[in-house]
Amino acid sequence: MLTDIERSNIIVKILNKYYFGNYLDYEEDIYLCKLKNRGLSKKEEQNLEEMSFSILGEYVIELPQAENANPIVKDIRCLFINLRIYIDEAIKNKSKISYTLPFKIYSEKRDVKKFLKIINNIKMEFEYYFFKMTGKNIQINCISKKMRNNQNILFEIKEV
Repeated sequence: MLTDIERSNIIVKILNKYYFGNYLDYEEDIYLCKLKNRGLSKKEEQNLEEMSFSILGEYVIELPQAENANPIVKDIRCLFINLRIYIDEAIKNKSKISYTLPFKIYSEKRDVKKFLKIINNIKMEFEYYFFKMTGKNIQINCISKKMRNNQNILFEIKEV
């Protein structure tokens, strides 16, 4: 059985080689795959009828950060943490969740496009996590972006 740190390192190695690495090894949507390492999926192990996360979703949401994670993955983790902090604050203040979160990425335009593509593909995992955390349906949308040296992206978080 792998520890969380070992599992985290394995996921980062897979992503670094097959998604962010050499073009010959490139796999378009490998970050959406599920990683099984114990003979049973996490859902089956825990006898739960819940969504299981993709390898990237699991890494960002549940596992500790690996040392050699790609900067795009680090930005996704940072975005998730910012979303979680805001939602925690809204719950503590007993206010309705409705916020526009500015998020800045210091990358090239192609990396920002890759970041946005990944976010669009895994945002339902974030929404599911926040639903389980709060009991409220939360919607996350990218509402605008400016592609310059410092890419500013606005995310809308709202309770539906």
